[in-house]
Amino acid sequence: MTFTIDVERIASVIRLCVIGDIDLSTVGQLDRAITEALRAGAASLIVDLTATTFCDCTGIAALFAGRRTAAAHGIAYQVINPTGLPAKIMLILDPQNLLTTRTP
Repeated sequence: MTFTIDVERIASVIRLCVIGDIDLSTVGQLDRAITEALRAGAASLIVDLTATTFCDCTGIAALFAGRRTAAAHGIAYQVINPTGLPAKIMLILDPQNLLTTRTP
């Protein structure tokens, strides 16, 4: 499966829709996309994992780094819609649910 990140901007909200596996070979792309979105002047950044099929510890670390950077700049930050294996991994590695807002 090809890894891509679709970027959607509506007003002051940027949504990154991550498609495919987040692992050591793709985490750099995720880091860059988060950094670019945070520099773009958005008031809110949403990382949507609906179409993410796998997320290893490097992906979780990138999501937490994005959260820290967003908080330091007063930008709202959410990781939403993890499903399947990514949801299970996030449950284990983020037990306080700091990253995730689940939506129906």
